[in-house]
Amino acid sequence: MAEFPQGEVIERRRGGPGVLALLMLDATRTRFNGHLRIESLDGAVGGLGIIDGMPAMALHTSGGGEVAGGRDAMDRCLSSSANPSAALSVHSGNQAFG
Repeated sequence: MAEFPQGEVIERRRGGPGVLALLMLDATRTRFNGHLRIESLDGAVGGLGIIDGMPAMALHTSGGGEVAGGRDAMDRCLSSSANPSAALSVHSGNQAFG
């Protein structure tokens, strides 16, 4: 499974339409460094790496273990985050980027 390091969880939200967009807007405004994690009930896990408030990378692992990156991973994260059963968390720090 491809994932970012845990880091410090600074916020948790339930999924829903527009939730990921709001988190990204907050990240841009504050020049946030860290990542967003999206977990689905089916076991899928997505992550968006953010540097200075801008998305830098995306990873997504499906419940079956299929790993995606780049735009495909971003699309999967966006889709997963829109589900009200999804769990989103904001992790601070740029430890994932070396």
